[in-house]
Amino acid sequence: MEIIIPVNKRIFPVQLFVCSLIAIAISVFLFYTRTFSLDPYTPMSILIVLLIADIRIVILLARIYIKTQFDSRASFTITESGIVDNMTVLGLGKIPWEEIDDIALDRYRGMDISLVGIVDPDKYLLGVRPIYRSILRGYVKKWNTPLIISGRRVDFDMEKLRDLLLSHSTSTINSHDLRDIE
Repeated sequence: MEIIIPVNKRIFPVQLFVCSLIAIAISVFLFYTRTFSLDPYTPMSILIVLLIADIRIVILLARIYIKTQFDSRASFTITESGIVDNMTVLGLGKIPWEEIDDIALDRYRGMDISLVGIVDPDKYLLGVRPIYRSILRGYVKKWNTPLIISGRRVDFDMEKLRDLLLSHSTSTINSHDLRDIE
């Protein structure tokens, strides 16, 4: 039996919009001032470095948004043999139940997130592109897992998702709630 949790296609890409506006503002400023120096400590050189970094972030956010909006396979699937994370370009793919040891709920920046603990997270980071790997390593550093499911990203209740994961698992999985519920 397969349960497909759809991605939320109604979210507005606020981060993509803001980063794009910053890139446009810096580009317009550089175009109209027409001053360029090879000295690495001038304000113009710093702005160019910021523009390059911002354009890289815009490209990453655009890929995530396009995958979410236009890929018909973008979903989170619960199967008898494990879970399949194919929500974004950062998706980890198929993870068997034997690799999952913990499922937790947490609250981050006012939204509920589901943390799916993986026994060996480095195994899933090996075949990932370097820029995506750095993001996933940040997840591992902060939450000890690269698999984070945010409440904004899926059209599903996080507590029901946790219960579904626990009921379909074939192994003993720890479950806890890290949220400060009042």
